[in-house]
Amino acid sequence: MKVGEDTFNSHPEILTLVEEIVKECKGLPLALITIGRAMADKKTLQRWDRALQVLKTYPSTSSTLSNGPIKSCFLYCSMFPSDYEILEDELIELWIGEGLLIASYDIQRAWNQGSDIIQSLKEACLLDSSDQSEKHVKMHDMIRDMALWLTTKPGEDKKKVVVKERARMVESRDIVEWKEAHRISLWDIATVSLLDIGHEMPSFPNLETLFLRRSSMDEIPTGFLEKMPLVRVLDLSYNIAWKVVGRLHELLAVSACESMEELIGWNGGVVKENSGLFSRLTTLQLENLPRLKRICNWALPFPSLKMIYVHSCENLRKIPFDFNSGKNSLKKTQAEQNWWEGLKWEDEAIKQRFNSFFMP
Repeated sequence: MKVGEDTFNSHPEILTLVEEIVKECKGLPLALITIGRAMADKKTLQRWDRALQVLKTYPSTSSTLSNGPIKSCFLYCSMFPSDYEILEDELIELWIGEGLLIASYDIQRAWNQGSDIIQSLKEACLLDSSDQSEKHVKMHDMIRDMALWLTTKPGEDKKKVVVKERARMVESRDIVEWKEAHRISLWDIATVSLLDIGHEMPSFPNLETLFLRRSSMDEIPTGFLEKMPLVRVLDLSYNIAWKVVGRLHELLAVSACESMEELIGWNGGVVKENSGLFSRLTTLQLENLPRLKRICNWALPFPSLKMIYVHSCENLRKIPFDFNSGKNSLKKTQAEQNWWEGLKWEDEAIKQRFNSFFMP
């Protein structure tokens, strides 16, 4: 475990805690390396004490992670930056969209299961309660490093989960190296460079989840999504301005994009009714988009739609549903009462169907 002299000098009791941590690791090289990487730049006594307490709960941690759904949901939390404040409701919605919960076909049962899993992860010290809000949780950096390590099977050198934070640019060589990934999470990215890839955008045959959060890009590069046939969840939250170009997948979540006026763009401007743009979409989540005026310019079927969440999108006056949208799949629509009552609909029958699943 590599810890610098500056760290030892930052508090007289840290050395004692380091010695206790080494004992808890029982000489296991992997444990020492993981903890060393996570704690190398930590210089507060509280951080080191927290790391020791986490290690002391290892037996209960192992027991908790023997449960398949709990382990899957735990590993999913590594998609967020360490110590990032994760809204519990948002986390459960993502788990549902990913199909990680056994009862995903039953929205209320899935929601209850998600709440139980969060509580189990807290009790095992794998998730921490937020200091600021009881509705948020966060993952300690050491635990997150462990989770990222667990996503790769022994003997494999290819990352199944890629998390990149605070990078000015994602280079084309990075994109090529990530083509075997199952989940990619990009935070605070200014631009994605495709210049050196050549004529063909690489395929991502295994990719199931794509986070593009807090980015300052204007739009997802053309061709970026078309090469990701298995993507279930596309999360574009907390971006400056976005326009999505391409076919959408099972969960589309967009929030806190203050300049966004249109969500879906389509090159060429003409979309046939059978284009399948929303054919797989089960969950649509739109929050805090004050300038959003439209999702797209045409009415299309959403044949697989199960859940809709819309909040603080006051300029969005029309949702592009046609008669087949959610016809045999819809379970829940949630939004502010006044906003919902002011929506314009293509047809009164469509309005009545969606009203029957509405809750404020």
